[in-house]
Amino acid sequence: MSGFFGCVSRNECVNEVFYGTDYHSHLGTKRAGMAFVKDGKFIRSIHSLEDGYFRNKFESELPKFDEASMGIGVISDCESQPITITSHVGRYAVATVARIDNIEELTKELTGMKAAETIRLTREKVAGEKKVPVHLLTGETEEACAKQADEILAFAKPSGYPNIRDGGEPRNPPQPTTRQKFADWAKDNL
Repeated sequence: MSGFFGCVSRNECVNEVFYGTDYHSHLGTKRAGMAFVKDGKFIRSIHSLEDGYFRNKFESELPKFDEASMGIGVISDCESQPITITSHVGRYAVATVARIDNIEELTKELTGMKAAETIRLTREKVAGEKKVPVHLLTGETEEACAKQADEILAFAKPSGYPNIRDGGEPRNPPQPTTRQKFADWAKDNL
């Protein structure tokens, strides 16, 4: 089990986060951590609880968090937390408290999704290089997709339509372009 405690306040909240997190000490015995925002920067501390108590590990570090008005603390039974993440929308301290009972099933599903994504990216790459529609490619490797693309291009290559079997002309003879039609009209009328 794990537990976390967070606080955002107009005033300093270091003691609140410290004691709130310590209250959860009975939930985890492996790792603990606290992160605070002070002067726009994260200050973080993580310790192992396998050889001591939460209070003993963090009490001496409280002065370095002084005057922080936002903080989070977490007791975890495995991971070192909280982690800090920088993304396009800002920087965050994140703690997770979860239990996953079906980790094997999720691993298989994610592995399958990764394989499907790899195949999709391969098909898109080949389709872009060969200039064929991606939905026509069914291969799972780059070589198989390239071979399919070459076959599609060979089949669709404009070599004209064959004459009708009775020896007549094709039903739809090629039409001149709009530019050519206009040139012909201008030549005849001007």
